[in-house]
Amino acid sequence: MVRHYSAVDVTDQITLKTGLIERAAAFKKILRYEDLMLEKGERKGGPLKTFLYWPISPTKDEVTYAEEFIGGTKEVYKILLSQSVICDVPAEYTADPMSAPKEVLKFIQKQDFTSKTSQIEDSIKLIEMPFVEKFLCSK
Repeated sequence: MVRHYSAVDVTDQITLKTGLIERAAAFKKILRYEDLMLEKGERKGGPLKTFLYWPISPTKDEVTYAEEFIGGTKEVYKILLSQSVICDVPAEYTADPMSAPKEVLKFIQKQDFTSKTSQIEDSIKLIEMPFVEKFLCSK
């Protein structure tokens, strides 16, 4: 019952805004699960902890969806950097491979997608926006 309740449902393609939001939810679930499983940077608790947290552990599909989200955000981030759309990105930001996906996740969580005034229609724009807002190159 808990496993079904905590499941992330992904029905749309990643190229659609809704598909990206669904994949962001899978990424968030994995971050939350890893946070619960890790103590001071390493897994502790052994088989008992694994058994107790099984109902909320990510499924193979959820891991795949999260990987699609991570790959998509990193790819857009790299393109924005290579085309000099964004610059002056702090070194500690680029050193963490999860910083770009986490940035997009934070941005998505702040948006009101139920509003009829939401102008973001495709997933690429949704990925670009947090980077452009933070690191846009002034020409």
